[in-house]
Amino acid sequence: MAVWRTRSCGSCSPELDDRGRDGRPLQAARDAAVLSRPGEARGWFARPAAILLGLGIGAVLFVVLFPWFPGGAGMREGDASAWTLSAPRDLSYESLVLTEAAREEAASAIADVQRRDDSIAELQIAELTRQLALIGEARADVLSASARESRIRAATGGELSDEAVTLLGEIPDTDFRTLGDEARDILGRVLSGSIAALGVEAARDQA
Repeated sequence: MAVWRTRSCGSCSPELDDRGRDGRPLQAARDAAVLSRPGEARGWFARPAAILLGLGIGAVLFVVLFPWFPGGAGMREGDASAWTLSAPRDLSYESLVLTEAAREEAASAIADVQRRDDSIAELQIAELTRQLALIGEARADVLSASARESRIRAATGGELSDEAVTLLGEIPDTDFRTLGDEARDILGRVLSGSIAALGVEAARDQA
């Protein structure tokens, strides 16, 4: 610390000696006094630490954000991007490939439909009319029950059961004509419509 000395003259102002008690120059004593103060010493060391901290944070941010800098990713045309980038505007277009795929998917979802030939329907109705006419002739002739049933069975190609053959030989004429009209109507409606592939067997049984 510095030592103040006063001259013996009362009118003289005190002067600071240029050397301290320990014999060191005054400037060295001042520096030692500054370093001996804890608060000022911390301030002297805090400034370089703050600078180093700022440089460290800047280096970390640079490493994290470096891929976003222009030219930093090193990508080429056709490469897949590692990030999701938002376009500045919306753009829509019609893809021919996706459109064709959607058409094929919609077409495959529709079940196959089998349409009967009109000529086949006409032949079936004509065959039914012929069989009904032969059955009517067998009913009109004076025959025994067994002979009548044999002719009815032959007229239908043996496709009817014994109960159906007996019934056709015994029902009244009015009922037989009504039965024939209904049979032709039902067969015509079945053969004129379109049925799905899964309903072929059911339509055949109904006919």
